[in-house]
Amino acid sequence: MKLAKFSDSQGDHFALVEGDRFHVLPYSSLTEVLTKGIEGARSSVTEGVDFDQMSLRNPFENTCRIFCIGMNYSAHVKETGKPAPEFPSIFAKFPSTLADPYQDIILPEDSFEVDWEVELGIVIGKSGRNLAESDALSIVAGYVAVNDISMRDWQSKTTQWFQGKNFEKTTPVGPYIVTPDELDHARALAITCEINDETMQSGNTSDLIFSVPYLLSYISRFTTLLPGDLVITGTPGGVGMGRTPKRFLQAGETLTSSIAGIGSLRNRFVLTQ
Repeated sequence: MKLAKFSDSQGDHFALVEGDRFHVLPYSSLTEVLTKGIEGARSSVTEGVDFDQMSLRNPFENTCRIFCIGMNYSAHVKETGKPAPEFPSIFAKFPSTLADPYQDIILPEDSFEVDWEVELGIVIGKSGRNLAESDALSIVAGYVAVNDISMRDWQSKTTQWFQGKNFEKTTPVGPYIVTPDELDHARALAITCEINDETMQSGNTSDLIFSVPYLLSYISRFTTLLPGDLVITGTPGGVGMGRTPKRFLQAGETLTSSIAGIGSLRNRFVLTQ
């Protein structure tokens, strides 16, 4: 099952997606949908209406917490020249970093090393604390595609990555939240990133160093995961800073970030809105 947030002349809505039709739900927030349960929400849908992909929105609320995992694919670790991590490397993003699936992204005036990182996102559907790995998948509502656009010059100013990861409206997410049953909990999904028509990243979620249940169990040991939280699981090899010569995003380029079974984000980079 696919869930989407979209906008029309009446405002924002959530809907179940079937083919090229929206079945609109009587909820305007992800929290409401998750409280009802995505499966339970099916009984509340209207008749299907046609939809325009450009109306799709970032489905998360401005109160959500975003946990990001760095260095979680072997190929990416190798291209950074760093040793493989013993434990997950976790940093946070503000909700203000999130952007719509097809939104133009403004290149910052004071960053000249804007890089790409296609990633699998985990949508938390239920509260969980001190979870065993064997139980961790029970709190997952679904999965999304994300691109953790990173300003490498800012990221490398200190040993803390935070400032390079938190420029506003630079992290596209979506286009749909897809329920775990459709994806076998994202155990083996192709994940790719292209600039215009050139493939930059090509990996598979089966190559995660720290698996989805491990990450949820690990995070839940120091904080309670809450409905509507987002956990972003890391990127495969092929980022711009790992290339020789280095390659960064330029105005006029379009970034396409895809995960099999979930869909694609398409974002054009511009100098001004």
